[in-house]
Amino acid sequence: MFNLKKYNIFYLILIITTIFIFLSFFFIFYEFRKIKNTYNDLTFIEFLKNTQEQLRNSTFKNNRIKIINRNNFIEFSDTNFEDKGYILFAGYSDNFGSSVTKLYSIQKKEIIHEWQPPIDEIHKLTPNYTSEYNLKKNYRMQHPLLLDNGELIFGSGEGPISKIDACNNLIWSADRHFHHSIEYYNSDKIIVPIIIKNPNNKYPILDHGFAIVDIKTGQIVSEYSVINILKK
Repeated sequence: MFNLKKYNIFYLILIITTIFIFLSFFFIFYEFRKIKNTYNDLTFIEFLKNTQEQLRNSTFKNNRIKIINRNNFIEFSDTNFEDKGYILFAGYSDNFGSSVTKLYSIQKKEIIHEWQPPIDEIHKLTPNYTSEYNLKKNYRMQHPLLLDNGELIFGSGEGPISKIDACNNLIWSADRHFHHSIEYYNSDKIIVPIIIKNPNNKYPILDHGFAIVDIKTGQIVSEYSVINILKK
């Protein structure tokens, strides 16, 4: 008589393997159909090929299969166009031990300038903000704004904003708690989110607002409280 017990482990492995293969195929085909809705010319073979490349290059995004860097997905209206612009970005530098801001030339494909925040000098002018995000190791040079003359305005993300020249010399530092984006208000002023020092605030929340700051001097021209705006 045929002894099933002898083959229990074999059948168990076979069942698990079959389920795994089925689920894997279902997942891959499901992702293929999603991408197929956007790229009608994509074949299943192309999808598998690009998936293998992404596995090798670890280019998965959010743990979902994504097809990237397929030139035939891009329609060029002007094949002779050459981008001669720039990218300004801030990021941590191992050499400097803090964030720096770099200007990247798309045309030359290289960094053409770098700004380093003079954090010790900033601390001297803003003694109330020398910890947490304002420490050198945590400093973020958040939302740098580049002026036409090479000067740069930036902040830590949770503290003062400062302006330096192209040689990293500190021009001014505004001793207030600013945060997030720095934008032009007009040619002479910028607008920046700020936490208002409001001793009459009776609400259990921070009084956020925005300030208009003079680009040349770093002086706050005016500031507006969101709480006051809502109350009015």
